[in-house]
Amino acid sequence: MKAPKCILMAILFLGIVLSIQTASAASGLFAKMPAATNAYVVNIQGDQEHSWDTAWVLEGLINQRTAEVYVMHNPWDREQLQASGKQYEELPRLTGADEGLMSLFQKYPGRATASVL
Repeated sequence: MKAPKCILMAILFLGIVLSIQTASAASGLFAKMPAATNAYVVNIQGDQEHSWDTAWVLEGLINQRTAEVYVMHNPWDREQLQASGKQYEELPRLTGADEGLMSLFQKYPGRATASVL
């Protein structure tokens, strides 16, 4: 009879510890990073579907240091960007397939050299 009580107490203790860890991890929301003076905007609206994920991953890699890249995929993304009041520069689209993604690779050549999906 004593063994089941110990197991139950261990499960309850583990549940409490895990719930506290989850709550404290969410309390800070996101790590604060230095603000970039200018944001670089990449328009991927005309790119192929598989390149969207790659652009978002590359955006996340770049934004680990400073929040400086914004990927526009939806028509209303520009409105959100303008409402933020942040200065931005839209990267020129290159010619060829996946122009938006390629312009992001061109702007940040050292961050990623290839992607495999």
